[in-house]
Amino acid sequence: MKAQRVIRLSFGLLVALAVGACGGLPTATGSAPPPAPSRSPDTSVDPSGGSTIDPPPSPSTPASNRVPVGQAPIDPSTPTACFGLETGDCLRARGLAAAVLTAADPRVVYVQVGPFGCPIGGGCPNTLLARPAGDVTLEFGVGEPITVHLELGAGVKATRSEASGILVAPSSAPSPGGGPFEFSLGHCGLFSGIDFDGAWWDPVGPVAAEHSDSINAAKGTITVADLGRATFRSDGGLIVQLVRRDGPKFLPMCD
Repeated sequence: MKAQRVIRLSFGLLVALAVGACGGLPTATGSAPPPAPSRSPDTSVDPSGGSTIDPPPSPSTPASNRVPVGQAPIDPSTPTACFGLETGDCLRARGLAAAVLTAADPRVVYVQVGPFGCPIGGGCPNTLLARPAGDVTLEFGVGEPITVHLELGAGVKATRSEASGILVAPSSAPSPGGGPFEFSLGHCGLFSGIDFDGAWWDPVGPVAAEHSDSINAAKGTITVADLGRATFRSDGGLIVQLVRRDGPKFLPMCD
C-alpha cells in the first residue's frame, strides 16, 4: 500500500500560492498573468483561478495560521506539459500541486499537469472551472516521482502519492540531422514515451489530451529544431512540442 498525504486548505489561499509560484511566467500570449484586484475577504472565489483571489497572509498573521510550504515554489523555467488545461490554469494547477512539497524533497526537474478530463464526456473548456479534478506528476532530479491528485470545489483537496511506473533508459540510435524523421508512438501514445536520437524527449506546453493520437499508437514525424528542442506531428494531426532530457525517464504503467 503506497503512502498518501492529503492536504486540505482554503481554495483562495492555495490559489494565491499558485499565483505566487507562477508569477512572471508567460501565458499563452507571452504576457504575465494580470495582478488580482483587491477585494474584501468575503468575496466569492472563482474556482478557475481567475481574478478573485484571496490575498496571502499579512505579516501580522500568527505563524500557526499560515499555510506551511516546505520549499520554494517550482522554478518557473521547469519544463512543463499541460494535458487538458490552457496555459494559465495549467500553471495554477502546478502551483497548487507544489503546496505538498517539503524541504526534504529534491528539486523538481519536470512537471506533467494532467490529464484534467471533462466530467461530462467532452466539449469542456480547458479550464479548472470546467475540469476541476486531475493529476499533476512531479519528477525530481533524484528519487521517485510523485503524483498529486487535485480536486477543486468549495475548497482544494491535494492528495500526494508515489507515482506508478518504472525508470527506463533510452535505447534509440543517434539520428544526425534535423529531419523530419519518421516516428511512431507506442500503444499508449505519448505515455509510452518518445525515445529518439539516443534520448528521451518530454512533451512541453499545451497538449491536446483528448486527441486519440495522444493515448494510442500513431505514426508521424519528428523534426529537430536544435539539440534540445523538437516537434512531433502525427499523421492524424496531433502536434506536440518536445524538449530533450538527459538520462532515464520514468514511464507510467500502461496496459
